[in-house]
Amino acid sequence: LFFVFFIHTVLLEWNTTKVFDILDKVLKLTKEEREQFAKILENVELWNIIKTVQLINDRLETIKILEQFVYNEKLKANEVEHLQWIISQHYWLFWEEYFLVWDAEPDFEVNLTRFRYLLEGHATEKAYMLDPDKNKEMDLLICKVDRREEDGAAKIKSIVVEIKHPSINIGIKEYTQLSKYRDVISKEPRFNGDSFEWRFFLVGKKHDSFIDGQLASNRWHGRGVILKPETNHTIYYRDWSDIIEENKTRLEYLRQKLELKQKMLHENSRIDTTEEGMEKLLNTAVLPPEIATPNWI
Repeated sequence: LFFVFFIHTVLLEWNTTKVFDILDKVLKLTKEEREQFAKILENVELWNIIKTVQLINDRLETIKILEQFVYNEKLKANEVEHLQWIISQHYWLFWEEYFLVWDAEPDFEVNLTRFRYLLEGHATEKAYMLDPDKNKEMDLLICKVDRREEDGAAKIKSIVVEIKHPSINIGIKEYTQLSKYRDVISKEPRFNGDSFEWRFFLVGKKHDSFIDGQLASNRWHGRGVILKPETNHTIYYRDWSDIIEENKTRLEYLRQKLELKQKMLHENSRIDTTEEGMEKLLNTAVLPPEIATPNWI
């Protein structure tokens, strides 16, 4: 009776061909595979399995679309509307488990107010600063409170991302811009503490000899470091190619295990316009928007 009800329901709500495709794949499983599948479903809902596979697929497609925005000049992707937007929606491209404090270039006072709200869970008034550079605007600020440290102390990890168009040859001008952001944050006590760690990323497609020199001078501090001061406020340079390839590598193992078809991924992520790309990027890989705060912030 249950099986009859199931067939009746799916035939009413689904495409008949798809129903039989699903049944066919289940029937093709060996006895051992069916038993293992049944055990998995005892602990995990099937819908959660489907969502996870879809997430992996959508992340792979997101990387391919970002790659086209960066390298296909015919698309004419711009810095703010396209590249910055992608990173603000898909900030997993840098690290997992972070919260978006703000994007769309707010000033430092707004960022500080939201930053403290994230840490303390409340805010009664906007935070004001005296720094003369307080009105400068960062592209993106993401943050997380990591309470998994061995000593039991919370670690406040924050990332500032400054995104540059692929046509810009990154040099001292862009480096100075990010250094000023670092100076504003490092001098403000409310942005800092013993457990606070700040990483500043300058992202571009190409860079000049000045950046080469900075990378060579700081190579002992780690890959991509262009300024390593005494405090926990490190500046990095990252190529768009590094970000793209590192994320591909991270997901490639899962893609192979799931046997997601490269050809289908390529076809689904192929775009002819930035508008088409932006539409496809509104997928399950999008992370939550800025942290919720009072309307007055």
